[in-house]
Amino acid sequence: MRARAFIYFNGLLLTMGVFITLFVGDFLRVIAAPAFLPAGDLVPIILLAYVLQSWTVMHNIGIQVRERTEFYTLANWAGAIVALAGYALLIPRLLGLGAALATVASFAVRMGRVHAVTAALAGPIPVDARHSPRCRRNRRVRDRAAPAPAQHLALSPRACCCSRDTPAASGMPECRAPTTAWPSRN
Repeated sequence: MRARAFIYFNGLLLTMGVFITLFVGDFLRVIAAPAFLPAGDLVPIILLAYVLQSWTVMHNIGIQVRERTEFYTLANWAGAIVALAGYALLIPRLLGLGAALATVASFAVRMGRVHAVTAALAGPIPVDARHSPRCRRNRRVRDRAAPAPAQHLALSPRACCCSRDTPAASGMPECRAPTTAWPSRN
């Protein structure tokens, strides 16, 4: 479920990002003085930074569930150090573009740290394998070869996504069974 929520979140987030990128120039022409119009060129880079920020918020669930928020603080400090170094090095040379690039680098470091710590603390994000492209393709091939009887149409939550009863019975490669909870790391 969490993987599907992340996919839907990204669909909305990236759609909004593209919409903002396409119309920022028109918006600035309406509300800003002509001297500020070049700022519209920086908007896609800043949007990338905030996409990374949004991913950080989505990935920190493992840190929150395990109540190990000190790792989130360390990721913030790592991002802050990268931001300060980037601002000191890039702003004098590239001005606004340097600030935008340093912000992207900072948010990328922060997101990478949060994702790595979450994966280490709580294991990989559970993904329902029944919805993967490989399993959908295998089900289509299987169903074209021999339609399943009605009692086999509903798969149990722990069933292999590519088979009717067992992977060997269907002749299809085995897919991982979906996981419904975070694995225990005691």
